[in-house]
Amino acid sequence: MERYIGRTSAYYDDDDDCVFTPDLWTDSDNPADLAGEVHKLTESGEKLLDDYYWDLGAGYDLCHGRAQGLADKFSREEMWEHLTNPENGYSTKF
Repeated sequence: MERYIGRTSAYYDDDDDCVFTPDLWTDSDNPADLAGEVHKLTESGEKLLDDYYWDLGAGYDLCHGRAQGLADKFSREEMWEHLTNPENGYSTKF
């Protein structure tokens, strides 16, 4: 199954008076579910994203006072930049 990442409609929404900061990108197996810029993940991109989600789900490491694994290395927006940078080979623009 092919997997895509793309911006959410919140990324394009100029309404900035929300206290809650929404996710500005997400993944889907249907590119029509995504708004604006869409990228098709390569196999290595899918693996990286799965590993990132796993580390996000693992939560905060209380012993070391930080997030774990890739979640410690990349913010959500930094992961978007890493996955969509053509030099990294994790995705192709759809």
